[in-house]
Amino acid sequence: MSALILHGEQVLGFIFALLLAIIAALVAISVAVIRLFRRRLWKGAYVAALVPWAATVVIGYVLVRRSEPSHGPPTLLAAAELPSLIAALPTYTSFGCSGLAFFKGRRECPLDRRK
Repeated sequence: MSALILHGEQVLGFIFALLLAIIAALVAISVAVIRLFRRRLWKGAYVAALVPWAATVVIGYVLVRRSEPSHGPPTLLAAAELPSLIAALPTYTSFGCSGLAFFKGRRECPLDRRK
């Protein structure tokens, strides 16, 4: 059995099929909502059928916005503020290799321990 490798025009077909499947599922859900709530809500059932479509649009918008990089300048700290911020951290805080270590009141890099 060969592996499914998507590239070039195959990706477009896959995306188109996936989009059609999502639309078909939303139509099926909308029809089911109309049939289920038609007697109770009468014309309100048609409004309720729009809920899955609105949820899909909102979820799509959130996913697109989440993948974008944050806008705005990075936060800059003065060098004089850094020791007090590090000292205020709890004692159980661990720093990565690229971070800072605070040992006996001094800042030092964990990888820069030369004798």
